[in-house]
Amino acid sequence: MKHTSCLVLVSFACACAVSAADSLQPESPDQSQAFRLEAFEALAKAETSIASHRLPQPLRINIAISQSGLSKRRISQLDLAVDDQPPVHYFVPAAAAAAIAEYDEQRRVGQIALAPGPHTLRAEFSVSVSDKPEAASEAVQTDYRFERREAASDIEFRLDPGTLIGTRIKARTWAPDLRVPRKVLGVVVEPVAIPGASELLYRPGSDSDPALRQIRHLDRLGESDTALLELLQMASAASSEVPLAADYWLESATVSRRLGLLDRAQQICDQLDARHELAGAVATERLAIATAQYEAGNLDEADAQLKQARSTLPEFRRSDWRYVSGMVLIARQRPADAVPLLAETNSETIDAFRYMNASTETLRATAYGRFNLAVAMVNSGDERRGLSWLDLLGRSAPNDPEMMALRDKANLALGWHFLKAKQGRTALGVLGRVRSEGPLSDRALLGMGWAQLAPDGERLPRVQLAVDPPRAPDQINDLSAPLKNSLARLRVLEPELHDKVGPRSFEREDPPKNREAGLRRALQVWSVLLGRDEREPEVVEAMLATGYAYDQLHDQPAARSAYSRTISTLRQMQSDIRNASDIVKDGRLVAAMERTLGQDDLFRFMDSLRLAPGDDTHLLYAAVETHRDLSLLRARLVDTRDRLAAVSASDRDNAADHAVMAQLDAAIEHVDADRAAAGHDVQTLAADHLKARKTSVDTYLKSALLLAARVDEQPVLESRQSSRP
Repeated sequence: MKHTSCLVLVSFACACAVSAADSLQPESPDQSQAFRLEAFEALAKAETSIASHRLPQPLRINIAISQSGLSKRRISQLDLAVDDQPPVHYFVPAAAAAAIAEYDEQRRVGQIALAPGPHTLRAEFSVSVSDKPEAASEAVQTDYRFERREAASDIEFRLDPGTLIGTRIKARTWAPDLRVPRKVLGVVVEPVAIPGASELLYRPGSDSDPALRQIRHLDRLGESDTALLELLQMASAASSEVPLAADYWLESATVSRRLGLLDRAQQICDQLDARHELAGAVATERLAIATAQYEAGNLDEADAQLKQARSTLPEFRRSDWRYVSGMVLIARQRPADAVPLLAETNSETIDAFRYMNASTETLRATAYGRFNLAVAMVNSGDERRGLSWLDLLGRSAPNDPEMMALRDKANLALGWHFLKAKQGRTALGVLGRVRSEGPLSDRALLGMGWAQLAPDGERLPRVQLAVDPPRAPDQINDLSAPLKNSLARLRVLEPELHDKVGPRSFEREDPPKNREAGLRRALQVWSVLLGRDEREPEVVEAMLATGYAYDQLHDQPAARSAYSRTISTLRQMQSDIRNASDIVKDGRLVAAMERTLGQDDLFRFMDSLRLAPGDDTHLLYAAVETHRDLSLLRARLVDTRDRLAAVSASDRDNAADHAVMAQLDAAIEHVDADRAAAGHDVQTLAADHLKARKTSVDTYLKSALLLAARVDEQPVLESRQSSRP
């Protein structure tokens, strides 16, 4: 499970990052999912029909390539000649070649029609010997002679670049095993392969099925929509006598979830559980569905999936289950109940075990878990321990960019907490750990300026975070010293959590000598912000704070200049917001979304409208993404309908094709309706954001005008006070 997709709480407000009340949901989400599934089913039927026009099904053979072993050699192309026919060229994209080599996957490169009988295939690979495009390549070829039989369905050319005698190709034929598997005492017993058979037999839908391996390859490359089409085509072509294996249905659930078809994914898991198949894998998939439901704000659905997954979940996924369950409780504003789930007493043992499988993902999961544990503790009343967990994360030294950003969030939340508690020296020590050029640097610099003016405060003790003694056997102490030290350096094991060592108090920074020195140090910090994007609230606040600091230093000309610049900037921002609001209301934002499917151009346009990505615009960008997905689906529906109409034009009496085209037309209408609703959501959310932005700017402007007036009146007031007896 990827914790990195979860939105992290950046303050101590007891609320979930995404909740059902926050998002604009379609009127009937179940119906929307059903319409999308119908669209994919129509596409699958159309693709099947197009393929049947191009190649007759009884004569069709898939050509697949694969690669054994890790190597810097990559397949770049394949030229295939059948019998005496001219060779056909197949290009292999670099990403596909890398996935083939890394994950031992098959890639279908094309299809050919072969009549029964003997055939000769000549395959010639072009193999690059480096990742660089200009690197030299070598040619490897082989002749494959085989007897075309009715059962044959795939020919695989497997490249072996790691042999001592040089790169070579091994060809083999795959054929479906159409014998029905038996059940003995509730366990499925696969048929035994026939000795001496020339084909490699596989059960349809099993792990060894070339079609399923192709689907997994597509899904890994991010082509989940194409993977779903392949799955649906497999189901329509499956024999009623030999049901598809459970691996097929589990992959169908995974792909459906990734495409947002959560209802279908849950139904498939229910069916697999009813058949008592792949219990651990199904529970893991349910955990992923629960995560998706939580992120969509569907807390009841998330709870239901978590409950069903709990009993059969593999041990190394239990930590993930507790994490998601804890986040759901936080979303329900029950932080006290979330703390026991997020506080894993044997976290080092689990992390050390999981680290061996996925180092970066383990480190991220641990960091996110600790952050949200800290938030839950603070909200449930255990403030000192929660702050100490944040400090532990804030003192880490990760190399991963995502974990660096999370460390900055921890330090920012912790620093502002101390600042509001009038602990200036401690706030300085913590905020100083935030990167000066990171995405959270503006807020940190603003706080560091105010911390120069806050009371010093006393030295605050930390809570020692050593966990309870681990359960027997003591798997941490049983680790060898070199491995234990390596895991500690990688931040998988924290010495403070095991050896009871760590800082006794929160880090502090030297304070200014007096208030005047504090004001001058604050001006130095805020001057960095004055050169940054004036649209950011922290920059505007730094402008106001700069005027205040000069006023406190009795430098009236500098104060007037600072306030004058602030007022001018805010009035320009008001004008820009009015213009952006007009563009949104006139429908020009939605029109820009309709014009292009390129994200970069659209996001640049939205940024010019003061609608840049941020914590306060995540719902807006979710609606934009929904609109984009529907636009891509519509384009695919239209293209497929046109291709089907072209290949069936010569057969006007083909009722089956006309029925499929009618289904495609109906799907296009449904997608258009959902797309229009998504566009309306975008327009509404953008208008609301700009309205809130205008209210904020108006408030800043009012403050700036009042402060500027005070500076202008200050000399008069001082002269009046000095003349009094």
